[in-house]
Amino acid sequence: MPPENHTASELPKILTWPNRITLARLLLAPTLIAFGYLGHYDIFLTLFAVLLFSDMLDGYLARRLNQQTELGTQLDTAGDIMMCLTVMLGGWFLWPDVMTHEAPFFLATLGLLAVSGLTALIKFRHLPSYHT
Repeated sequence: MPPENHTASELPKILTWPNRITLARLLLAPTLIAFGYLGHYDIFLTLFAVLLFSDMLDGYLARRLNQQTELGTQLDTAGDIMMCLTVMLGGWFLWPDVMTHEAPFFLATLGLLAVSGLTALIKFRHLPSYHT
């Protein structure tokens, strides 16, 4: 499918507040790895809490403001994936013993997500989105 082309007048419809919040989550999530690597427990946990809150807030605002978009759904899915991966990697630096002990569960979860994602990509040509 060709990429969507948007005119300047359509950009405000795309750059809704819920989409901006989701983009911020997507861009901030990788910093969890850096804070984990640097051993900043407090910043890591605070940022993770903020990212979790933003995940709830963007969906709430999209519904409340009637600004639900296909782009928003895709961004939210990408943000969720990015947040899950980066919190695990950052957590590995902070708590290697715990993460090593729990590795089979993390790997099983990642495997199930990968199977789900690949199945959706093959069958529907896009990642699954579990948002209503």
